[in-house]
Amino acid sequence: TQSTGEDEEYTPNILITGIEQDLQSNSISVLELGSRCFRSKSTVSIISNSLHTNTSLRKLSLWHNNISPIEATLIAKALEVNTTLISLDVGHNCLSSYGALSLSSALEKNTSLTSIDLSCNNISLLGVQSISNTLEKNITLHTIYLNTNDITDSGASFIAKALENNCSLTTLDLGYNKISDNGCTSMSFALAKNTSLVNLYLCSNYITSSGVSHIFGALDRNTSLGNLDLGYNEISDTGATAISKTLSKNTSLTQLNLCCNNITDTSTKSILSALSHNTYLTQFRIHRNLLSKSNAELIYKSLDRNLFIQDYCILSNFEKCLYHEVIGKIVHKKNFYGVLVQRVQTIKDVLKRCDFVVNFSNICV
Repeated sequence: TQSTGEDEEYTPNILITGIEQDLQSNSISVLELGSRCFRSKSTVSIISNSLHTNTSLRKLSLWHNNISPIEATLIAKALEVNTTLISLDVGHNCLSSYGALSLSSALEKNTSLTSIDLSCNNISLLGVQSISNTLEKNITLHTIYLNTNDITDSGASFIAKALENNCSLTTLDLGYNKISDNGCTSMSFALAKNTSLVNLYLCSNYITSSGVSHIFGALDRNTSLGNLDLGYNEISDTGATAISKTLSKNTSLTQLNLCCNNITDTSTKSILSALSHNTYLTQFRIHRNLLSKSNAELIYKSLDRNLFIQDYCILSNFEKCLYHEVIGKIVHKKNFYGVLVQRVQTIKDVLKRCDFVVNFSNICV
């Protein structure tokens, strides 16, 4: 059907009606309406009202739809009574701290939701404090994404306090939140006590060697954390050395990302020593640092000999773009194919040199 220019700003009525009917008849289990799929002010209300009685929907994605704090309240009311929804994505909206307050209150009553995405919603300190209070009581939520919310160190301290008591959360994303070393200190106290968290994302914050030392000091006592993302921080060589000491004896960490952290040749010896002793790490990222060609090659050879590490990346240690001068060799290791290129102009040039199909799913450049 054709619509006028004015109608094009809104979800067609026929689509809204169809969604409402599907929810009321319990005929769908997944509903994805992301990336400005709707702008009608009634759509959130219709979906929320339907969730009061729906018993089939398991996953709902409403990311990037300019959802307001008032609309978040409607969703929250539905969560209070809904018993089947397990995944909710309302990331990249306009919830603010008030929307976060409504949702966190609902999560104290909800007993089915296991994953929620609140990323990029400007929930700020008030919102994260409310969510943290909920996390201390909620025992069903396993995954929460809070990246890009201006949480800062104060918010990190609230989250850390919740982690000391929470025994269900396994995945926590705090990337892009202006968290510095003080926030890391709070998190380290929590990690020393927490026994459930498996995945922790702290990428693109303001973490230096001091904060990293506290985090990895806690890992001497923590036995659950398996995936730690510290990419795009400022840990430098001092932090890399502290990490290496823990890696030599850590038995739980399987994935570690240290990309873009101003790590130089000074850390090479300690990193090599850690990699030679650790038999649990399966994924290691150290690309976009400041290693020289010779030292990057030493690390590369160590990784290539390591029978346990299946996925690794050391690219971009010489330039920030695709114009690298790195080790001229193609690596074939288990299920991972890595292309290390010497003086190539484009990725197409690399592909022309390959006589096999390359799986790029694990390659990070």
